[in-house]
Amino acid sequence: MSRKKVFKNPDVNDIQRERVLKRRILEERAKAEEIWKWKESKTKPQKLADYLKGKKIADHITTRIMRGVLYGLKYGMSVYPKTPEEKYFDARGLNLLRQLISKIRRDPEFRWFSVATEVPNENPDTRDLEYVCYDFAAEQGRKTKKTKELAIWEANRQQILDTMLETKVETVDRALLPELERRRLEKEENKRRKRRNGDGNN
Repeated sequence: MSRKKVFKNPDVNDIQRERVLKRRILEERAKAEEIWKWKESKTKPQKLADYLKGKKIADHITTRIMRGVLYGLKYGMSVYPKTPEEKYFDARGLNLLRQLISKIRRDPEFRWFSVATEVPNENPDTRDLEYVCYDFAAEQGRKTKKTKELAIWEANRQQILDTMLETKVETVDRALLPELERRRLEKEENKRRKRRNGDGNN
């Protein structure tokens, strides 16, 4: 979730951008509160999933809008934070959102929900090219092949899970070995590594 813009329209100034962002956050927050009330959403992961459900790239939900909707207006209001307080809430909001999306992606309860981040899209108000977030489930509903972004995201996710599992298995196996055997294997591994490094330097 990057904070930098992909492209900034030179015909629009930063004051106009701030106004557009504030208006969008207030609009989206009002919509989200209606959804949460209707669906009786209690937890933050449930609120995020219910709010983003059915959103598409064209809806242009940036990370700043999501932060303003979920954590309060001060967490997303400034496009370019200036004061120390604005910078603090900007960094804090970004961290909170990263942790929440990571939690949702790993939670089996939300297997049905998949959120994409850092997808470039043109802002309809300012013509800036920005990073947006949207729910992949909206794309999955169609009877077409998976979007490129979804395929990449799923492949990356599976690769991370496989690596975590391999590391865990290897660590557990090594911990169960007797001390002398473990030391012998570590020496062999160190020798192999030194040989590889020596070959690479030539």
